[in-house]
Amino acid sequence: MTRLRILLVLSLLCPCLGATAFASPRAIIVVGLAAGETQSGRLQSHAKTLREGFLARGLTPSAITILGTSGERLRRDSVLAALTPPAPSAGQAADETWIVLLGTSATRGGEPSFQISGPRLTATDLTADPFLFMHGELPPVLTDAERSNLREYLLRGGFLFAEDCVIGQGNLGRSRFNDFFFRHMAEVEFSRIVPEAKLVRLPKDHPVFHTVFDFRNGIPHMQGTEHGLHALTLNGRVIALLSPSDIHCGWTNGDQWFGPGSALRAMQMGANIYTFAMTQT
Repeated sequence: MTRLRILLVLSLLCPCLGATAFASPRAIIVVGLAAGETQSGRLQSHAKTLREGFLARGLTPSAITILGTSGERLRRDSVLAALTPPAPSAGQAADETWIVLLGTSATRGGEPSFQISGPRLTATDLTADPFLFMHGELPPVLTDAERSNLREYLLRGGFLFAEDCVIGQGNLGRSRFNDFFFRHMAEVEFSRIVPEAKLVRLPKDHPVFHTVFDFRNGIPHMQGTEHGLHALTLNGRVIALLSPSDIHCGWTNGDQWFGPGSALRAMQMGANIYTFAMTQT
């Protein structure tokens, strides 16, 4: 069964810790097939908003690629070609690449796939990615195959940042204290996906709050119920972080929605989360 999926953002930043500098960052926004004109227009609008967000992050216009614009028949080979990073210059590590998939997906043959024209883009095409971001304002609906794939991804060394979107399309009441996504991940999904892992609320002195930027009061809270940032830990490694605080909406339009300075704090916390995930021992 095909259904509208949460926004999936995969960051392909190579976790190199030496003195080499990263090549210019880039972003690839993939707009998949839509169920109708309404959904198509919504996805196109999301793509434009994301482009503005990447520009605000300092990416140049030429570094942002949007695939699947109106009238374009996007195919798997075109997406894979865009994902192939350019060769780095001498003394540089691989590019930092942000991938955003907007559209619908389904599970076929036990593997999640993203709907475009022709053969679908599958999870296997993206298995090298070390960092996965998911969000939603509703309790996520995962199949056993999706849980199995996510479990394998985490056990192989992948990292998940999951966050409650609080308010959005199809919300269960427009309260800024919604926590449906957070509670379902904390109380249901994580225990199904990695039952041997332990989920705990992080103390304010945890390294994730101080890796790059100093957040003495913990994760900056945009909206939602302040449950605090939680870590899913297995064998001493944090394999996932779960947030109720909607900092990703702060990335999009934080100052307007949550007050002056919110966007910067949200981006700084995002930098902390990514840096911690890629450098933890």
